[in-house]
Amino acid sequence: MAHRTQLYLEDAQYEYLKELTRIQKKSMARIIRDWIEEKRQARNLKNYLDDPLFKICGLFHSGRPDMAEHFDDYLYGGKE
Repeated sequence: MAHRTQLYLEDAQYEYLKELTRIQKKSMARIIRDWIEEKRQARNLKNYLDDPLFKICGLFHSGRPDMAEHFDDYLYGGKE
């Protein structure tokens, strides 16, 4: 569902946005929505990267090149 909103821009901000619409061939609304989405995703990624469990990725090496493919076999048996 989309929500209509209104915002006020300073002259310089409006002119900058107007120039971007010409260069990118997008509407002002599309450019603003894209910026918001980029910020939202960057924030989600930052939260992910700050996760302590994510930070230990790559710290250990199994010595088995097919570990990802046969993880269950190695973990629960079936492959030696």
